[in-house]
Amino acid sequence: MPLSAATTVTVRAESNPEKRRALQESLTALLPKWFGRAESNCRYAEQAELLPGWVARLQGRDRGLLLVKPHGAWSAEIYWMAVDPACHRHGIGTALVDTVAAEMRHEGRKLLFAYTLSPDTRNEHYAQTRKFYESRGFFLAVTDHGAEALSDGGHPMAYYVKLLDR
Repeated sequence: MPLSAATTVTVRAESNPEKRRALQESLTALLPKWFGRAESNCRYAEQAELLPGWVARLQGRDRGLLLVKPHGAWSAEIYWMAVDPACHRHGIGTALVDTVAAEMRHEGRKLLFAYTLSPDTRNEHYAQTRKFYESRGFFLAVTDHGAEALSDGGHPMAYYVKLLDR
């Protein structure tokens, strides 16, 4: 069924760890270009049961998930986020990030950041990811070419940061 641009996306915090994990695993399976490493996917699934998560619904179905990892009182990380590829460019990612940014701001946090492949890595899928974050007010803060970053897939990584106090 084609998706209507007029359809409303709703976002809610999901308190049930099993539901977060099930959605995380189903979205991961739909996005092998982003989540193609089994060992990383296992770690993400485990974290889905532990970290706070928000679910986006469109047309009565869960279509996106964002997991947040708090870092002290002042910042939080978008630890994992995905949207059903059949629903890309329908506002789901935007609704998730905007909702979580508002919640983190309400908690008194000043920074929201995301860790993703560096712009130094030529990958069209992650270029889309970086473009998305930039469209939501994130900026490139640090590129990590260190051994630890390179050990997780062999690619330089980057931290994108969004200021929440504005």
